[in-house]
Amino acid sequence: MLTPGFIVAHSHRLEDLTALTVELLDRYPLPPLEQEVLLVQSNGIAQWLKQALARQTGIATMLEVSLPARLVWRLYRSVLGPDIPKHSPFDKQRLRWRILRLLPALVAADPDFKALAHYIAPADKAAAQPGAAAHQLQTATDEQQSSLAGPDQRKLFQLSDKLADLFDQYQVYRADWLDSWGRGELVLAQSGRNIPLPDEQRWQAKLWQALVQDIGAEQICSNRAALHQRFLSAAASLTAQQRPDGVPPRIVVFGISSLPRQTLEVLHAMKGLCQIVLCVHNPCQYHWADIIAGRDLLRQYAKPRFRSKKQTSGSLLLSELHQYAPPLLASWGKQGRDYIRLLDEFDETAAKAAAFTNLRFDLFDEAEPTHLLGRLQHDILHLRPNQESQQHWPAPDPLTDKSIVFQRCHSALREVEVLHDHLLAAFDADPGLQPRDIMVMVPDINSYAPYIAAVFGRLAADDPRYIPYTLADQGQRQRNPLLQALELILQAPTQRFSHSELFDLLQVPALRRRFALSEQQVSQLQQWAAAAGARWGLDATQRQGLGLSYSWQQNSWQFALNRLLYGYAAGATAASWQDIAAYAEVSALEAHAIGALAALVETLQHCWQQLQVERSPANWHQLLSNLLDQLFTADNEQEMLLLTRLRDTLDGWLQSTQEAQFTAVLPVSIVAELWLASVDEPNLQQRFMAGSVNFATLMPMRAIPFQRICLLGMNEGDYPRQSPKTDFDLMRLHYRPGDRSRREDDRYLFLEALLSARQQFYISWVGASAQDNSELPPSVLVGQLQDQLNALWPAPAGSPTLAERLTTTHKLQPFAPAYFAAEPDSPYFSYAKEWLSIHQDSEKHSGERVTGLLGGAVRVTGGEAEPLAPFQAEAPFSLLDLQLLLKEPAQLLARRRLGVYLQSTPEALPDVEPFALNGLAVWQVKHQLLTALLAEQPQNDEQALALLRQQQQRLKQAGELPYGAAAGPDLARTEQTVLALYQARSALVQQSAPLAAKTYQLQLGDVLLEAELNTLYATPEAMLQLELTASKVVEVKPRSVSYQWRNLVTGYLKHLVACTVLAQAPSTVILGADGFLTLAPLSESQARAELEQLAAWLQQALCQPLPLALELAADWYKAEQKQEEYSLSKLAGRYHGNAYQPGVRADTPYLARYYPQAQQLLDAGFSEWVAYYRPFFQQLLAATAQPLSALVASLGALDQNSADIAAEAQP
Repeated sequence: MLTPGFIVAHSHRLEDLTALTVELLDRYPLPPLEQEVLLVQSNGIAQWLKQALARQTGIATMLEVSLPARLVWRLYRSVLGPDIPKHSPFDKQRLRWRILRLLPALVAADPDFKALAHYIAPADKAAAQPGAAAHQLQTATDEQQSSLAGPDQRKLFQLSDKLADLFDQYQVYRADWLDSWGRGELVLAQSGRNIPLPDEQRWQAKLWQALVQDIGAEQICSNRAALHQRFLSAAASLTAQQRPDGVPPRIVVFGISSLPRQTLEVLHAMKGLCQIVLCVHNPCQYHWADIIAGRDLLRQYAKPRFRSKKQTSGSLLLSELHQYAPPLLASWGKQGRDYIRLLDEFDETAAKAAAFTNLRFDLFDEAEPTHLLGRLQHDILHLRPNQESQQHWPAPDPLTDKSIVFQRCHSALREVEVLHDHLLAAFDADPGLQPRDIMVMVPDINSYAPYIAAVFGRLAADDPRYIPYTLADQGQRQRNPLLQALELILQAPTQRFSHSELFDLLQVPALRRRFALSEQQVSQLQQWAAAAGARWGLDATQRQGLGLSYSWQQNSWQFALNRLLYGYAAGATAASWQDIAAYAEVSALEAHAIGALAALVETLQHCWQQLQVERSPANWHQLLSNLLDQLFTADNEQEMLLLTRLRDTLDGWLQSTQEAQFTAVLPVSIVAELWLASVDEPNLQQRFMAGSVNFATLMPMRAIPFQRICLLGMNEGDYPRQSPKTDFDLMRLHYRPGDRSRREDDRYLFLEALLSARQQFYISWVGASAQDNSELPPSVLVGQLQDQLNALWPAPAGSPTLAERLTTTHKLQPFAPAYFAAEPDSPYFSYAKEWLSIHQDSEKHSGERVTGLLGGAVRVTGGEAEPLAPFQAEAPFSLLDLQLLLKEPAQLLARRRLGVYLQSTPEALPDVEPFALNGLAVWQVKHQLLTALLAEQPQNDEQALALLRQQQQRLKQAGELPYGAAAGPDLARTEQTVLALYQARSALVQQSAPLAAKTYQLQLGDVLLEAELNTLYATPEAMLQLELTASKVVEVKPRSVSYQWRNLVTGYLKHLVACTVLAQAPSTVILGADGFLTLAPLSESQARAELEQLAAWLQQALCQPLPLALELAADWYKAEQKQEEYSLSKLAGRYHGNAYQPGVRADTPYLARYYPQAQQLLDAGFSEWVAYYRPFFQQLLAATAQPLSALVASLGALDQNSADIAAEAQP
């Protein structure tokens, strides 16, 4: 039989407490089928203990892991009987709804609540008529209250939630206050006397009285203080033989660093019925419950000194304030100090020790430390003040002792990058170190999770630099796609439902599965929907519901669906019907995907309609349950568990509102936030210690020992974390030992982290501004640790302090040269070999590669890139290859040989409808209109103009033009330009006969070129080749001519091919929007020579990146014509640009990838290679350039009627 009693085990090492617990459970086992009850405060401690038990016994089973609050209520019910409800009506989850129901009427009826009246009144009436607002709330029924509150009902709920949380704290830490308030006494009990409740806070007591009356004052649980006292009395009258059902034979409290007095009293009351064992992580082996920090000591003496000028501080000196205990323990250990002092009131370990043979409960065995971290821990263990420590320890050597490390970085991302390199170096240095031996903690894991995934998750598992890692404590709402999709849909009343948002939904497997779509179909649908004009908004009605003064259908999802469905039904040649232009790219085999998209849009329209209506909890429960069925189909265990948890949470919420008798209607914003936040609440089942590097939030009761503990984000203001109490929290003004404080929790947590590190304590913070490199201070706790190190081992005058020598200030970027320099004893190193290429040509980097377990930190070794072997083409080259050669040779190499396609600018997400026509859009409209004219071949200008306007109307119906008249002026100018181009083209070819398109092959040395000539015309006198484009090609001014070289490349190449392969060399006219260029016929030999030169150049461009671009070559040729030197300054100015004009580099991403700087272009032979462009410029400059109007006038194409039409088209 177990020995009952209240036993407290102390140790500074969690390993020893774990061993004690395992041995205790092994030597004194429970009867069969009895469960061990373990009280913990975090999933980390729970898993640590389970793993230890499994290692000892082979399996960890029959364990009930619980939180203290749950066990306390269970013991209440077990001892006092079934009259105690399973769930307390004063639980926060139930209390908030009762407050929400009662508060409006109380505010309206009682003047003591006037402080809340203004806050919860409707926004449009709060300022002018607070009394009227209160009257409305008073006279309204429950069903009407939310409508009266309007948009401020959310504020009413938030206030109720804060008050429920406050009263929940009062029940644990100030039950005597609530007992007095329940009896009608408006007082605060403090230090053995009653203090009158301030007038402005009387509403708290009255609200509590209303809650007690609403629940029923006769209920046994209506008074938590009385309930607690009744429990203590009933438990005292029981013996171990009378142990009630539900009271476990043994309760082990493991690793909890603080418990409220009320909980300890409950456990102490159980000592006669069962065995209570508390395993306490105690940093010091001596009694330290009376030590205080220097600031508290000063405050203690300063207060009476200011009250009486005659009173002095006696012999107390400021220099002696920190000599009474280790300063770090005194400053950071307040929470543990108060808890241990509280435990001393209940501890009966000495009286019960004899019953436990060979078991010790004071476990403070410590070997002599060998490093700086161990010496600090040893000082705290032995309660050693600074003066004694200085005499006890030798000065550390920061070059060899890396047990405490400080890292200053410029951003959170750089912190994670530096940590990654640091861990790789640690694995290199210690082959026995495993990822599971490392713990990384940050103030908020959600803010660091993207950076951790970007740095640790970017490497493949087979990369030797890959470090397995696990993210704990991360909210599912931040990372679970199903929850993110549900949250977006629950926000339907305020959502735009843009193109990207809707397809984000379809990326969620459970939702995609519900609508029977595959990933390939979703990708196809995304292309179709974008091309059909879907931008945002479900339909015109939903758009108007967002507060717009008018509605329109264009570019909505319904608009796009109409086009897709009509195009599928009517085909590509169908005329517009009811202002719907058919989109006919939908293939018959994939047509059912359009049906799935239509079903999704219909479901979202239904959700939008239903979620706008305020409903009672019962109605919300039914609607949201159905919504889960309509949106998601689970196919794996994880999705099933999540959907089950969503439904269970919804059931629990409904039960809590029913128990609180809350039936008023609520908006979806309150319901959705509460539902999703409840699913995201932490629990003891979260993943932790999974055999990888653990990333977690700095949380209390997580003092698990690791070989290396790393703290990131230790910035001033971020840690200790700020958790300001509400103005009406009376506990902040009346402190009692055992009260929880977020800042004190964080201080003690920092101490526990320091004590739990075995080999290294690593601290990182954003210590420098990324904007101006100004210094940013670390957390005050880091500063205190650095001050302690400097105080223990002071540096000589003028020398760096110990803390400074332990601190590394990192560079702004991970590719800084210092990380790759082969300098001995440098604190900078990198394993990111991807950055090596940018330092390959630097002469000062010449170190050798460091070898090791993971290949070592990479160093630059220098070297130059060699050209590739000659390219063996498997198919003929085309004119497109020659176009790339002339425009950007580096692009030809990357695309044709390396298969690399760079996106120079990110594609804009199609989430916004067009508001105006930019340059690209104008060109696209011109091109489409011109293509339509060439396809239809109208016989006169009236037909051409009618066809243009018909095509414009079709573009509007397709959603490609701005809504309304916004595009009118641009369309008029476009219409004029296209009509003039068509007239000029018609005039050029009216006396000639078109020749059939034909493909030719030319053998140019080792290069086989294949080209199609499809714009040849024959006249009795000559041959004509016409290259027509909607782009500008040449602008003729009175004194100058400017060329658009890129738009002339195709015409030039076709001219060379035609002059080579045709018996009669043609003239080539390159006709553009602003003018035209006429190239005279060339002899076959001259044309072939130029093509062969291009072919030779092509072969070289496919073996190495040539330092050329067409725009740079044009600038060079212009200087050559003027007999000017094309200097580096000119090249750099054109390549890099300036503040007013972007350079060529911005438009040539392939060239910029190989040659970031203009100097590199010169070094690679720009001056020699650029000569290849000379024939190109010579031919085009020798051609005849004329404005478009001159061509039309000279050929007589513009009659008076045409002139009238052109005038009509003017804006």
